[in-house]
Amino acid sequence: MTVKLNCSSSGSVALAAPASTALGADVVLNLPSHAGSLDRLERAGNILQVVNAETTTGVTTTDENNYTDTTLTGTITPTFASSKVLILVDQAYYSFHAGSYAYHGLEVFRGSQVIYVPNEGGAPSTVGAYDFGFGSGSVTQTVLYGRASITLLDSPNTTSAVTYKTMGRPYGNSSVSYQLAGGGAPRNKSTITLMEVAA
Repeated sequence: MTVKLNCSSSGSVALAAPASTALGADVVLNLPSHAGSLDRLERAGNILQVVNAETTTGVTTTDENNYTDTTLTGTITPTFASSKVLILVDQAYYSFHAGSYAYHGLEVFRGSQVIYVPNEGGAPSTVGAYDFGFGSGSVTQTVLYGRASITLLDSPNTTSAVTYKTMGRPYGNSSVSYQLAGGGAPRNKSTITLMEVAA
């Protein structure tokens, strides 16, 4: 049986019952008993889907001039081209420097396009990126374990699959390891969470 509701100006909404229910049990649909309206999936601000990806693959780099792939990547296929994608990065790192500081930075990519660039040094003796790290000013060796957190709201403007990833590099003669602790073990987990948000 189908119940049809006529709209006040034009058109109608049809409610079609399923052919049968599990074990023949009745299904009860409770409508709100107070003033208001039923929510729609695509209402602005609604979370339409959540994708979570992780990596434990260790990566170490001392290259201050080039970003290195951290192996943290996630893919989401938006339901609507107008949707936003909320990106939550939680990246495990280990920084080391035979001096008074240890810094590094992460870029975030959508496909091949950079959508986040960290603070960067430009002088030849202080190149690299330095969003995350520590400086004491008085020691001869610095070791820092931590988790880099980045939150971005992106507009990919597509309903095709979109891949996000991070790439990192150290700063000022430091080294940085992702998903690794000192000595190369144990491997720590990094995650990237992608949420499609209706616009």
